Amino acid sequence: MHIRTCFILTLSLLPLLPLLSGCKKGGSSSDKPAPASVVFVNASLNVPNADIYSNGALLFNDVSFPDSTGYLNTASGLNHLALVTTGTEDTVLLGTGLFNPTKQYAVFLKDTLSAGVSISVIEDSLPVLRPGYIGLRFLNLSGTSPSLDLYAASSLQYFFTDRYFGETDASSTSFVSFPSGDYTFDLYASGTVVTLASLSGIALQGGKVYTLFASGMLGGLGNRELRIGIIQHN
Repeated sequence: MHIRTCFILTLSLLPLLPLLSGCKKGGSSSDKPAPASVVFVNASLNVPNADIYSNGALLFNDVSFPDSTGYLNTASGLNHLALVTTGTEDTVLLGTGLFNPTKQYAVFLKDTLSAGVSISVIEDSLPVLRPGYIGLRFLNLSGTSPSLDLYAASSLQYFFTDRYFGETDASSTSFVSFPSGDYTFDLYASGTVVTLASLSGIALQGGKVYTLFASGMLGGLGNRELRIGIIQHN
């Protein structure tokens, strides 16, 4: 599985709206700018399985919580995005994203239907890494959790602290270098040593770039429980 400057789009819940279609431009295909690459992450635990459309064209079919799509090519420029409940014509949300040619982006679907589903769109600016190091960032996408600390139990150190829900400023979305290796991560409520979720025995390979993110519900059951998700960006 693939940020410095970022922008956030908050989208309203708009059921039963038609898909938006992109405008066609004149000129030969050779005049078209290079596409952008976008990975969609469903971190919204009670949104139904959804199909993802960009400018009216299907990008990915049936993405469910807590899955992600991997990077998909989409047209650069202004994209009209739509999530439609799989197997129906019910639109979960609509919005737009501005994607630059050849750039990579992560689109996180977050929050709940009752709170108002929204997305965060973040440009992925992958770092140049020293041999034997990884790039890592941590996002809190659990709307029911307190501010969180990410503790690497295997190396007895805090990697990230005091991350609140939906925090996507330049600092929190930048990748930080750490030694590669096998890790066990714990999520603590900030300022405590109360473990809320864990991710054990994960091998992070040198030269690779990852996003860890909290999703699910504090006190949730089954696949709705608070968890640590992971995306590999390169």
